[in-house]
Amino acid sequence: MSSSPTPTGGRCAAAHPEDPSPCAGPRDAVTVYDRTGTGVPGCEHHGARLFASLDGGCAVQRSVLLAGARVALAAAGLCPFPWRTGTPGTGPVPSLSCYAANRVTAGDGTD
Repeated sequence: MSSSPTPTGGRCAAAHPEDPSPCAGPRDAVTVYDRTGTGVPGCEHHGARLFASLDGGCAVQRSVLLAGARVALAAAGLCPFPWRTGTPGTGPVPSLSCYAANRVTAGDGTD
């Protein structure tokens, strides 16, 4: 992750260039940090998609109360890089295998 990403197409900085989805809510609702401490501000939608694609990190609220918690919760139900077609878990309901993989990665020990 770059420390100062440039928003693409008028979207938040957390929006991946390959992800065609629009922002949802304020573009500074949350900051998603990777395991090195590099942070990227974004809307809750793209923050969750970015967070789901990271190996480690955290989501912290910025302009929207509890946005960090909502982003982390939403990311738990997504597969990494959910905008890529053919990725398990894309579509309206994430696959169970992807959900289970996210839980194991999170280390919650409930698998």
